[in-house]
Amino acid sequence: MKNKNLIMALLFFAVIFLFVGCEKRGFIINKINEQEYELDRYTGFNENIVIPSNVTRIADYAFSDCSSLRTVEIPNSVISIGNKAFFDCRNLLNIEIPKSVTSIGNSLFWGCANLTSIIVDESNSIYDSRDNSNAIVFTSTNSLIVGCETTLIPNSITSIGDYAFASCRIKSIEIPDSVTSIGDSAFYGCSNLTNIEIPSNVTSIGNVAFASCKNLKNIVIPDSVTSIGYSLFSYCTSLENIIMSNSVTSFDHSLFYNCSNLTNIEIPNSVTSIGNGVFRGCSSLTNIEIPSSVTSIGDFAFSGCNSLIIIIVDESNPIYDSRDNCNGIILTADDSLIFGCKTTLIPNSVTSIGDYAFAGCSSLTSIIIPHSVTRIGKSAFDRCDSLTSIEIPSSVIYIEIYAFGSCENLTIYCRALSKPRGWNRDWNYYNYPVIWGYNG
Repeated sequence: MKNKNLIMALLFFAVIFLFVGCEKRGFIINKINEQEYELDRYTGFNENIVIPSNVTRIADYAFSDCSSLRTVEIPNSVISIGNKAFFDCRNLLNIEIPKSVTSIGNSLFWGCANLTSIIVDESNSIYDSRDNSNAIVFTSTNSLIVGCETTLIPNSITSIGDYAFASCRIKSIEIPDSVTSIGDSAFYGCSNLTNIEIPSNVTSIGNVAFASCKNLKNIVIPDSVTSIGYSLFSYCTSLENIIMSNSVTSFDHSLFYNCSNLTNIEIPNSVTSIGNGVFRGCSSLTNIEIPSSVTSIGDFAFSGCNSLIIIIVDESNPIYDSRDNCNGIILTADDSLIFGCKTTLIPNSVTSIGDYAFAGCSSLTSIIIPHSVTRIGKSAFDRCDSLTSIEIPSSVIYIEIYAFGSCENLTIYCRALSKPRGWNRDWNYYNYPVIWGYNG
């Protein structure tokens, strides 16, 4: 009995020792079953580590923010590595994927700015790093799923996967002619990227693929590309010129959001829709022409384009017009002005100023509303910071909520003697000075 108690006590202390040892080494490991153990988190500060040989899975974010980590040895027991497992390990220098790994998550080395060597064991049946590419390739589809600063994309690659180079320090990279698609966020946050050439065999470019490439100045999207994703170039603050594919049919939302150095762009005749906020914050954009093919324009499409002085709609457009050289966009069917700029002259035929029509136009200093207008839409003049006065004719019987939001220096002159019944109670939400019965 004493021997049995002694054995039990030894086993107990052995288990305690095992876990204390793991904690000291910084590994937090969860038992999934008798055969599987997941490395949930590494909390240590070592520069060079060896993952315990009983680990079969590396969890999402397991090594995230391990800024001291320089090298890590992954044992042959590991079969899966989770999303962003090495997120922001900015001093990680190299990595080798063993033959046992059959599953790799997204954005594996996001923020690993100093990673220069990626090797996949030649015996791995799912992934490879062919041609000394310093990349991880999904073998069966020839898709490059993870790259780094020193990656050379092999000629056999047909697609660049989602997040493949996200937040990588590459300055330039050559995409071979074999590539036909570029995935979501493929080059997101590559802030050192100054130029990139899209080969003529590429047919699709995913969402956010080049967003936040803050030093990208010029790019040509070849006519082979028929599909581009939303926010494709958002926050590309150095982008000055772009030539767009003549095969693209849709500018999805926020496509050029905050491209503050973009001065002009030619919208191809293939485009039928311009989504919400496509050019929002393009503060250097000076002119825009809407081709005859466009039949849909979303909210805030040109909000914050404070340098915009010329707006032209092709005369053949069946949905929109810019009559009387007004420098605005009018929905033809109901004579509603849906977008204006600082040089807009509202024609006498316009009956409505649409929702958000001048929203974010901080360079607008004055505007004349003709007596033909009966309605001013929601947030129509929101954030028109330079607008100091506006006269509302007696013809206006409807004003929607927040019509003059955040116009801090504004005085409103109304021809009406008092607030008409059709004006929303929060039409003047910030209580700017109102002169009723104005007859100046």
